[in-house]
Amino acid sequence: MRSSPVRLGRRGIAMLRNSLGAAAFAERAGRNGSIPSEAVAVFFATGPDNLYQFDQWRRPLEQLATTCPVFVIVDRPDTGELILRASSLPVAFARGSAPLEELVHSRDVRVVLYLNQVEPNFRMLRFAAPVH
Repeated sequence: MRSSPVRLGRRGIAMLRNSLGAAAFAERAGRNGSIPSEAVAVFFATGPDNLYQFDQWRRPLEQLATTCPVFVIVDRPDTGELILRASSLPVAFARGSAPLEELVHSRDVRVVLYLNQVEPNFRMLRFAAPVH
């Protein structure tokens, strides 16, 4: 299956925007609160097209956050901005393996939840300590 030139162009523009906006988003990511330690992390490493998957889990996750700390990990500024607007959960930005490793270890992540089955989940699955 070949992608159309229009689709490839849109994907390229999104990649460029995410790359250029990464530093600014990293500063804004704390709008919903600081990233808790010893928490449940929701790993959502996908694009805005899949935000409906987060929307399906948003209320249960926010309810869970009333009894234990919960935060969302994103690797794209465009997805992170939408989650910040849609939810009260703190958002952590970890673009790439090194920032993800730093986040998991510095925050002593205890449990990781996945809202979908996508290839980027394997970056998180390499950590043995959190319960997956």
